[in-house]
Amino acid sequence: MALAAPARAAWPDDVSIVEWYASSLADIVQRAKKAADAKRDANAAIEAARAKFFADRKAGISDTESLREFELQLLAKDIYYLTPYLYEGMTPAAIKQFQAVEKATGGPLDGGLPPRAITRFETWVTMVRDALHAPPPGKFWMPSQDELIAALSATSRYYENYRVERDRAELWRWRTANQKAVPLAKTPEERADAYIKYGLDRDIDIALKDRSEQDRAAATAKLQPWREEIRKAIIDYEKSEVTREAVAACLRNVPEYKEEWVQRFLQETEPVSKLPPAAQFDAIVEAYLRIGETLDRERGTRYFRPPMEITRVRVKDCAAQPAQKRMIWLYREGQPIAFSRDPYWSVRGKQYYIYPDD
Repeated sequence: MALAAPARAAWPDDVSIVEWYASSLADIVQRAKKAADAKRDANAAIEAARAKFFADRKAGISDTESLREFELQLLAKDIYYLTPYLYEGMTPAAIKQFQAVEKATGGPLDGGLPPRAITRFETWVTMVRDALHAPPPGKFWMPSQDELIAALSATSRYYENYRVERDRAELWRWRTANQKAVPLAKTPEERADAYIKYGLDRDIDIALKDRSEQDRAAATAKLQPWREEIRKAIIDYEKSEVTREAVAACLRNVPEYKEEWVQRFLQETEPVSKLPPAAQFDAIVEAYLRIGETLDRERGTRYFRPPMEITRVRVKDCAAQPAQKRMIWLYREGQPIAFSRDPYWSVRGKQYYIYPDD
């Protein structure tokens, strides 16, 4: 199993934040001004730097120059977005006004700020304004370039907090754009293997990523028999046929369901017993839903019909109850190492993807 890279590992030869601010801010402010004046050229420059950096990353090349150029282009973009909010902060009115300006000048620069990083960006704007001793909103005011550079230097830790979120968004954007869909599994064995390889093993990697190499090896070895048990339980689950008899046996295990309701379920589904499996499944699902309706009428409560896909999963779980119970035990008491993971039944049929840095 390939260990997942930490969030900040998106930038292998990370440029020091102190170095940027100490040597590059004057240049960056000038870049930001040019971006405002020539958005089309700025968009092309940012995208070229992004493409070069991620092409190097995909090829396994660690190029300090491509990293630095990409980071400087993104910093220029950040200051481009910082500038209009220096005057009154990110108030609703200021945001609306700047959006109108952007619309009139060709749209947001490089697609705008990453949504996941907006909160951190707003905090940075607030702290830069504080460092500049900015007047209240509504009063015309403009800091000098020297004042702005000094304020940016004084608030570098807030920028770094934002930068981490921005870089994560950049990495996810690249991974999503370059993902390849894994062919959907067809057999029970293929479904089990796909879930373990592209789902469970990734969850294990994330859970163990902060451990030492020795601890990871020991934990992986400890989890191996458990993974095999999970695989077997999934195959048994998938091979369990959804028959009227199997579902009726499951319904009898629910204390609230009367035997007469189960008998009616069997009578309603008997005519379709010789149909193809898919048609049988649909009829069983409908009869299963009617039992829920009957229970709610008995209680005097209003019946809300659940989504069909959820009901189909419930019916499958019901028919495959022995394997389902085995999986539940494995995910709970039987789990040798506690970690967050998605159980198989919650992601059954999910489309998996291979990412370029897997």
